Amino acid sequence: MSTNAKPHWGQTVGAVICLVCMAVPAVMTVFRGKQSGEFVRRVEFRAPKSLPSAEGPEVAFDTDFYAGVDGFLSDHIGFRELLTRTRHVLDVRLLRRNKIGRVFVGNGEWLFNTLSTGALFGSTERVETAIAGVGGLMDGLQERDGRFILLIMPDKHTIYTDRIPPEMRIEIEESAEQRRLLHEFIASRDGVDAIDLWKVYREELAQNPDKILYWQRDSHYAHQGQATMIRELVTALYPDAWDDGSLRPHPKGPSGHQGDLGRNFMADNHVPEFPRLQVQRMGRVKTKHHDEAHEEFGGNPFQRLRWRVASTGLPVVPGRTLIFHDSFGWYVRWLLPWYFEEITMIDHKSVKVNPALIERALDDYDTVIFQSVERFAVHRIEWVAGVAEQSRILAGATD
Repeated sequence: MSTNAKPHWGQTVGAVICLVCMAVPAVMTVFRGKQSGEFVRRVEFRAPKSLPSAEGPEVAFDTDFYAGVDGFLSDHIGFRELLTRTRHVLDVRLLRRNKIGRVFVGNGEWLFNTLSTGALFGSTERVETAIAGVGGLMDGLQERDGRFILLIMPDKHTIYTDRIPPEMRIEIEESAEQRRLLHEFIASRDGVDAIDLWKVYREELAQNPDKILYWQRDSHYAHQGQATMIRELVTALYPDAWDDGSLRPHPKGPSGHQGDLGRNFMADNHVPEFPRLQVQRMGRVKTKHHDEAHEEFGGNPFQRLRWRVASTGLPVVPGRTLIFHDSFGWYVRWLLPWYFEEITMIDHKSVKVNPALIERALDDYDTVIFQSVERFAVHRIEWVAGVAEQSRILAGATD
C-alpha cells in the first residue's frame, strides 16, 4: 500500500472545522475579553480572574499557574455571555429549575432576588433590637424642629405573592416572623415618621391586578411603582405640593429596560415594557453637584446631587430636604425635584451611617429621609440607630 496516499476530502474538511472551532474562541477572546470580564463582574457579582504571571522556568511544573490560566480564559472567553445565557435558559425552560445563582424564577418567568427571602434579617431578637433602637431614635427626633422620615421600599415578592415559586416560599417562611415585625413597626409609624408602602402597593394591585409596580425581570420598581412612591412621599410631607396630573407617560413612548436579574437569562431582556414618566409642571429645575456635602458628610462627592426649584408656579415641599438613598433613589432622581423647594440626594454607600449623621443632617435640613430596600433594611436601621456599625461590604452591596 502506498504511504503517499492523499487524505480524503472529508478528512480535510473535518480538520479545517476543528481548527476553526479552536481558533474562533481564542480570536473572540482578544476582541471580547473585556466585555466577558465585565459580564462576570455585573452578573456573577465577583471580580474576573487575572492572568497569573510566569516567573522562571519552574512555572512549567506549577499546577497552580495552569489553574490560574484556565480560570482567566474561562472568565474572558468571548462566548462566555452567550454560553451563560444559553445554560440558564435551558435550566429554566427545559429542566424547570426555579433557582439559578442569585435569582429565583417565578410564575410567568418573573424573576426575584434570592437575597430578598429574608436570609439577611438575622434572628428575631436581632430584628427586635434594631426596631427598638431606631424607634427610640425616631421618638427623640420628633422633639427637633426638623423632620425625619424612614422610607422602606418593599421587596418585590411581598407585593407579587402569586408569582413566587414553591422553592422560594420555603425560604421566605424561615424569616416570616422577622419580616412581620418589620412590617408592623413601619405600619405603626405610618403617617408620622414612616410610610407604609406595602399597604399602598397592595391596595393598588387589588384595585388593578394588571398594574405593573415592579419590573418583571428586575428587583426594582417600575414606572408605575415609582409614581406611587413619589405621590405618597410628597403628600406625607406637604399634600398641597402633589397634583395627580403632574406625572404622565413620556410622549416618546416606552423605554427599553435591561433588568438587573434578567440580563443573564433572557435574550430579549432589553425590551420596551412600560411607558416612561415625565413631570409636567411649569418652570424648570436647576441641577448641580453638591460638593459641599463632601466636606459635611465625608463621602464621595460624585454620588450626591442637589436640585433647587427655580420656579414652578405651583406649591412645593418647603425648605431644604435631604434624602439618603440606595439604588431605588437613583430611579427617581429626575422626577422628585419638581415637588421640592430644594432637595439633595446622597447615596448612603458614600457616607458612614450612624445616629450622628442623622443628627448632623437635621442641623442643616428641614427634612431628612432615610430610604432603604427591604432586604437590607434590618442592617441599615441598625446603622441609623447605632446598634451596629456600618459594614462596608453590605454598604457596597448591589441593591
